[in-house]
Amino acid sequence: MKIIITDISGVVHENCPFCKGTFVELDSDTIACDDCEMIACLDYVDTDDIKIYFFSITLADQNVTHDIYWYDRDGGCMVNTRDIDKEFDVTSHLPALPFNITLEKLKIYLLFN
Repeated sequence: MKIIITDISGVVHENCPFCKGTFVELDSDTIACDDCEMIACLDYVDTDDIKIYFFSITLADQNVTHDIYWYDRDGGCMVNTRDIDKEFDVTSHLPALPFNITLEKLKIYLLFN
């Protein structure tokens, strides 16, 4: 059975918005893409019993990881940047990033944040 997700902004996704892969259910609250590391986490169930999810993905660069969360109903994102040695851990709030964001483009957004 094909999994279809409604995100926190009300957009319906039949495929992964990052890579267009197929969704698979990990558990009752978590859905993942079978082709990339995009995860959809249950945020809430609306009054019509529709499950509403927010998306998350991790992009890594050498010793630094960037966890991106598309969580804001108004289209904002949160990016948590940390190094593997845990010498720094920074959270940034950004306007809506495209779902197909690349590591290179993310670095530019963070530079001007």
